[in-house]
Amino acid sequence: MKKTRRRIFDRPDGKLLRKLSHNGKIIPFVMPRRVDSTNQYNQNISIDNAEKVLKEVNEEHNLSAGIMDLVITAMVRTISQMPKVNRFIVGKKIYARNDISVSFAVKKDMNENSETTEVKIHFEPTDTLSDVSKKIRSVIVENKGDHAENDQDVFTKILRYFPGFLITFIIGFIKFLDRLGIMPKFVYKISPFHASFFLVNLGSLRIDSVYHHLYEIGTVSWFVGLGKKKSENIIQRDGSVKRRKYMEIRYSIDERITDGYYAANALRLMTKYMNNPKILLDPPKEVVEDNEI
Repeated sequence: MKKTRRRIFDRPDGKLLRKLSHNGKIIPFVMPRRVDSTNQYNQNISIDNAEKVLKEVNEEHNLSAGIMDLVITAMVRTISQMPKVNRFIVGKKIYARNDISVSFAVKKDMNENSETTEVKIHFEPTDTLSDVSKKIRSVIVENKGDHAENDQDVFTKILRYFPGFLITFIIGFIKFLDRLGIMPKFVYKISPFHASFFLVNLGSLRIDSVYHHLYEIGTVSWFVGLGKKKSENIIQRDGSVKRRKYMEIRYSIDERITDGYYAANALRLMTKYMNNPKILLDPPKEVVEDNEI
C-alpha cells in the first residue's frame, strides 16, 4: 500500500477517511456494532479450471498451492484493485487499512488432542499466486507440531496464569487502548483480530462451510468460510449433462465499510480471479488507492 505521512486522528494500522459521504459518516452511529451490521453471502465456485491451473503452477514453480491459496490470492488482488473493501471501523469512525493481511487457524497436528493456533500473514498488493502460496506454506510449516509456538501462543499462555478478573481487566484495557488507537504495537503484530479478513478452511476437515460471526474485538471486516469440494451434474442447453466440481464459500461482511454496489462488484471481481487463476500469476498493472482518505 502507498506509504503516506500519518495525520492527526490516523491510527497505526489505518488512515481516517475524511472524504466520506454524509451517509457513510452517520451509519456507524446507527449501527454501532459489527453484529448489527453483518451481511452474509453464499456462492458456489467452480474449481475444475482452478485445479488444472494450480497443478500446472505447482509443477512449474515447485509449489504446493491449493484452493485456499487461490482464494487468498484472489482476495489480495481484489483489495489491490478495490481498496474500499479493506476498511474497518473503530470508535464509530471508518479507516482505510494500511496493509493487506489475512488471519486463519492452524491445527498443530490433525488429532483431537492437538492445540490450534491463529496466525496472521501480511501481503503486498503486487503479490502473485506464487508469492502468496510461498508465504502461506512457510507460516503453516513454522506452526505445525505440538511444540511449535508463535508470539500469540506465548502471550495467551502467559495470560492464562492470571485470575479471571485480571484477564477481564487486561482484555478490556487492550480494547480500550485499541479504540483510542494507542494499543501497543506488539499487540497489533500478534493479534489475529486485526486483519483485512479472517479465513476458515472447513474444507480441510471435509465439512461444509459456515457463516462465521464477525468479532467485536479488533478490526476484521470480512470473514470467509471455505467448504469441502463437491460435484454436481449440470444440464447444458443442448440437453447434455456435464459434471463439474465446485466449492461453497460463505462470507460475513461488515456492510458499513462501503456501499452494496461497490461490495457486489468486488465479489464479482474476486470470482473472476478464482475462475481464471492465470491472471494471478503476474502482478497487477497498477495498485488502486482508496480515494476517500
